[in-house]
Amino acid sequence: MNYKVLNEKTEVLSQLITLTAELYKNANDVQKALLETLIGAGIWYLPSDRKVLFNGKISKAALEQLKTDPQNTKLVEEHGRMPRKVAGKALYTDYL
Repeated sequence: MNYKVLNEKTEVLSQLITLTAELYKNANDVQKALLETLIGAGIWYLPSDRKVLFNGKISKAALEQLKTDPQNTKLVEEHGRMPRKVAGKALYTDYL
């Protein structure tokens, strides 16, 4: 994993959250949802390395779908314990 790029991107994402915190605070629910999604997208585009970050777990729903319809099952990169949009909201509401 390129930790230099990871640090550079997380630094700018952190600054973006700080700079838009007041906008988030004064936004209506639709606007807040958009900001949370935008930050979640920023999290999605952070560098990742499956060898370093993959925990080897799969959801029960994904496993069942693989068993019943493997040809049409599309797996996505894991969210860990928190979907990115929820993480975006938490960054604005819990960590600022």
